[in-house]
Amino acid sequence: TFGLSAAETMACGLPLAATRVGALPDLLPAEDMVAPGDAAALAALISARFGDAVSGARNAAHVAQFASPAVVARELAEVYSG
Repeated sequence: TFGLSAAETMACGLPLAATRVGALPDLLPAEDMVAPGDAAALAALISARFGDAVSGARNAAHVAQFASPAVVARELAEVYSG
């Protein structure tokens, strides 16, 4: 899966905590992820990210660079134009 809810959360400038599964490692910064099954690490990351405006701003900038509508449209046009 693409991770649309993660991209939308990031685009809103909100902090995010996730596990390294599916397409998330391609979208999220490494510091916002922990290994699958590591509940203690996930809990610690959630606690660290709660109310973290700096992380939220970083996420907004990150997703704008890789998954904004303009970027996606350009990449899709490249696929179809061959």
